[in-house]
Amino acid sequence: MPEASPNSFSRLIGGHPLAVLGKLALASLIVGAILWTIDVRPIDLYDRIVALVRLVWDMAGDIGRNAVTWIALGAVIVVPIWFITRILSAMRR
Repeated sequence: MPEASPNSFSRLIGGHPLAVLGKLALASLIVGAILWTIDVRPIDLYDRIVALVRLVWDMAGDIGRNAVTWIALGAVIVVPIWFITRILSAMRR
């Protein structure tokens, strides 16, 4: 496995580490000031993200439960028809 050179690390992070750190600090300062101005706090963002993850998780659970129900409901019709067609196909041979 080839060793990573400092040049490849710089490419990975998008430039010289200090320059990238400075850009990230400046961007964070600007975004933080905007969020503070519109009265958004870090705990608010955390709570909203947690609520979003829970909502998506619950929706996925509902879809999963519905899918199982739909499969069972469809199987009541599909499986007997499939079974009858298999029997009829075997009888023709």
